[in-house]
Amino acid sequence: MNKEMIQRHLALAESHVADGKRHIDDQRELIRRLVQDGHDTTAATTLLSTLEQVQAMHVADRARLEQELARCEKDNRNPMQEPS
Repeated sequence: MNKEMIQRHLALAESHVADGKRHIDDQRELIRRLVQDGHDTTAATTLLSTLEQVQAMHVADRARLEQELARCEKDNRNPMQEPS
């Protein structure tokens, strides 16, 4: 990938991380209200776990892209090219 493509992918990953945080926060609030009102939280808790797993993947993807961009900027070359 070239630098511009990495930057586009990184921006998308950052958006996914931000969206994921909002979804997790919303789900935690929903669970809090369900508990407060005496409702079963099994399904809501399962969904929260899934959201947290997906979030971890988004965070890892973002970190990978940040490293790839840093390498690209350091090397000032296409990170997928073999060194000369």
